[in-house]
Amino acid sequence: AKDGVSKKTAKLVNRYADENNDVTSKLEYFKASGDVYTKEDSEEVIKSYDKMQSIVQDHIDSVRGNSKSDFDKLVESGVMSGETANKASQKAEENWKFRETKQKEYHDSLVKLENERADKIEKSNKTHEDKINAIKKKALEENRSLTASENDRISQLEKQRQESQTKI
Repeated sequence: AKDGVSKKTAKLVNRYADENNDVTSKLEYFKASGDVYTKEDSEEVIKSYDKMQSIVQDHIDSVRGNSKSDFDKLVESGVMSGETANKASQKAEENWKFRETKQKEYHDSLVKLENERADKIEKSNKTHEDKINAIKKKALEENRSLTASENDRISQLEKQRQESQTKI
């Protein structure tokens, strides 16, 4: 490409952006809807993070391969000595390894944060569900319908669950 990035790079960037937008949309949906965020939902988010990592790694591998090929061509054409090409290739490899390491660290931190978030939400959901179930169980044991105040308390607990989920 004479100006800008190659079509291949543009496609990779668009794929990465699509995955990122998908994650953002999923998370915003749960904040707005109040639906219960499950471990399965969290796993879907992590799958998107994994896809994003794979996209970056594929690009690094592709460019790394092109770089090695370019050095070989420079040596073959006599523009660069083998020794200079080896040094440049080693430096380029150090840079690629650094980029890989940083990208992996970033990916791992996203996954760790998502797992922590999912665990907190799951714990919060369980706490609220346990309280709701205790109210229902008491009414069942007493062989009666829920009272108005119990229904109000259940509604309050469901609302608290939704609010706590959006804050985590």
